[in-house]
Amino acid sequence: MRILHIIRHPREEMGWQVAEAQAGRHEVAVLLLQDGVLSRRETALPLYASAVDLEARGLPADRGKPLSDAEIVEVLAAHDRLVTW
Repeated sequence: MRILHIIRHPREEMGWQVAEAQAGRHEVAVLLLQDGVLSRRETALPLYASAVDLEARGLPADRGKPLSDAEIVEVLAAHDRLVTW
């Protein structure tokens, strides 16, 4: 099963912990949206970030793979389960 965890808050810990725990049994990725792009947690999971949210906060595109809105929709559609934190 392909699971995408959407993290919207920079201090979200539970979402990261669950995503990393599921990675042993499932194909798991993380998408950072809104203030979630401020998260500095290191991970081996595939990591995506909203390019619009990075730009709005004046951040460089070095936090995961920056995605346009259209690319975000494609990533959402490519996963079987979405979990928002």
